[in-house]
Amino acid sequence: LFTAYAMLRHRLLDVRLAVRRSFAYLLTLLLFGVPLLALYLAFRFFLRSHPDLELAASLTLLALAAAFSPAALGFSGRLAAKIQFPGLYDEVELLHEVSTVFTSTADVKEGLISATRLACSRLGLSRLLVAIPDDSTRGKGNWVIGYDEREAAGGGCWDMRAPDSPLFQLHETLLADNGMTSGGEHENERAEMRERGLFACLPVRNPAGNIAVLLAGARKTQGALDPYDLDFLAQFAERAAVFIDNYLLSSYLLSQFEELSRLHKRLKESDDFKTEVINITSHELRTPLTILNGYAAMLRERHGHFSEEERKRCLEYIASSCRRLNDILDQFLTVSDFQRGDIHLSTQTVDLKTLLEELRSAFAEDKRRRIEVEVHHACPATTTDRSFLLLILNNLVENALRFSPDEKPVTLTAERTAHGIRLSVRDRGSGIEKGDVQYIFQPFTRLEELDKHHIGTGLGLYLVRMAADLLGIEVEVESEPGSGTTFHLLLP
Repeated sequence: LFTAYAMLRHRLLDVRLAVRRSFAYLLTLLLFGVPLLALYLAFRFFLRSHPDLELAASLTLLALAAAFSPAALGFSGRLAAKIQFPGLYDEVELLHEVSTVFTSTADVKEGLISATRLACSRLGLSRLLVAIPDDSTRGKGNWVIGYDEREAAGGGCWDMRAPDSPLFQLHETLLADNGMTSGGEHENERAEMRERGLFACLPVRNPAGNIAVLLAGARKTQGALDPYDLDFLAQFAERAAVFIDNYLLSSYLLSQFEELSRLHKRLKESDDFKTEVINITSHELRTPLTILNGYAAMLRERHGHFSEEERKRCLEYIASSCRRLNDILDQFLTVSDFQRGDIHLSTQTVDLKTLLEELRSAFAEDKRRRIEVEVHHACPATTTDRSFLLLILNNLVENALRFSPDEKPVTLTAERTAHGIRLSVRDRGSGIEKGDVQYIFQPFTRLEELDKHHIGTGLGLYLVRMAADLLGIEVEVESEPGSGTTFHLLLP
């Protein structure tokens, strides 16, 4: 009976559509064809003594008829739809319009809203939504997109983080009213459909399976949907499946491309880092190795010709070069430990005055004389990792001594502020340009040319940044060209 009813309804709909199309053609003839014919006859009458003008007028009217007849037929069709069988729609024509919307739109949100709005306007639905579950969006949440006249201006609505619902996992068409009062399969889903004001839920499938669910509300003026409407919605779901599948696939491929681009960038940075390591290491190791080789050869070949004092001086140069090599290796090993995350903190209470004096005494006598320590009396002790705080301060002081004139002091200051403790390292060098400040904490960044300062790997401030991040210390740089530079460490 149901099949017979559906077939009969389709036949009746076809007849009514044919009647309405015929009525539209008659309206076109009355509203457009008759006035054009009357105008043609008028030209023939008034221009019968001027054959050339008559021919020109006829051709002009023919061109106008060819140009405006499609628009006239469209206008007549819309007028006929309002006059005759206003609830009727042409399924083939509407599906063609929906397909045009999908093929001309790249954004899934815009495409689904436009298509569902168009379908709702023709079917008289209060809402038509597409629910794309989290499985299909690859973990980006449940998307519910479509037309709902209650929720937003213009009827468009979307929720890209919708809560889970059993309706989103349906694998078959489900009607809110199946002719049973209660119980039966999917009764919980039907209860939720009635609560949401939905009449039907239809699966949206691609070749691999379900990717979404079409949620349809009842008609606003004509009650429940009939088999003809459900047939249209099933075909709408097929076209929506292709559109959604293409969008999700292109989004996935784009995300994979972006991930590959990030990996390529990281590999390039790693390769650049290795190149910089080779360049800087070869430069830094050359000088101490040259000294070691030179003085060792001198002692081997001319040991008997050197006085005790000269031999002692050669050994001091050799020891200094060994210390320099050891410092370079320690710096690279420390950077490697930070990059691997192989770092363990050991926090303790640190007296800042004692710490700064210890730092000062670790430098050679000629450098120690240039370091000034100022600790305000109100500055309390702090709790942090002592060794890493020393590492930060040592690198900052080394930089300050290197880039300050030999006669100028470097000042270490510790003071209490409203937000904690501030340690400052100030030099009296040439300062840093404002545009260069953002780069100084990157590895192998050296603002001076290699032949100007013959020491330094370009990793000192990079280590400062990594150690400060580890300890939760904020680093601020205050510098003016010609006025020196001050590094502030803000301890929490």
